[in-house]
Amino acid sequence: MSICKKYNCKECPSFAECGGCENCNAQPFNSKEQCICARLINEKGFDGYQATFKHIIDSINALGIDGLHVDDMNVLPGSFLNLEYPLPSGGSVKYLNDDKTYFANQIETSSDRCFGVVSDGTFLLVATYGSEGKDPKLILYKAL
Repeated sequence: MSICKKYNCKECPSFAECGGCENCNAQPFNSKEQCICARLINEKGFDGYQATFKHIIDSINALGIDGLHVDDMNVLPGSFLNLEYPLPSGGSVKYLNDDKTYFANQIETSSDRCFGVVSDGTFLLVATYGSEGKDPKLILYKAL
C-alpha cells in the first residue's frame, strides 16, 4: 500500500520503474517533487489530505457542467497532463508543471471529445479535448 493508503502502488503501471512511494521518496513518474498525496499528508495530515481530496471532487461536481461528474481522481504526472491551450492572440500556454503530480481524471462523453479535470488542491482546471489530447479547449481555470 502507498503512503496515502488510497492507491496500491503495486498495481500502478510505473511500479517496476519507481518501486512505490517508500522506495522513490514519494516521487513517482520521475517527478522532481513529492507526489500530491504525500505533499498534502505532510502539509495537512492524513485527515487534511482526505478533506482536500473530497473538496476537489465536490467542487468539480458542483460546477453543473452537463456530462461532467467524477467519483474519484487518479494521480498523474504533469508531463502527461500538460496540454498546450490555444490563446486568442495565436499563441498557446501550458498551465501545469511537468515536474509535479496532480489529481486528474478523464470523463468520456457521448461526443468525440472528453472532459479532463486536474487539481492540486489550490486550483481546478477543466478542459475538453479530442483523441490523444488533440485540440484542447480550456473550459475553466479557477482557484479553490
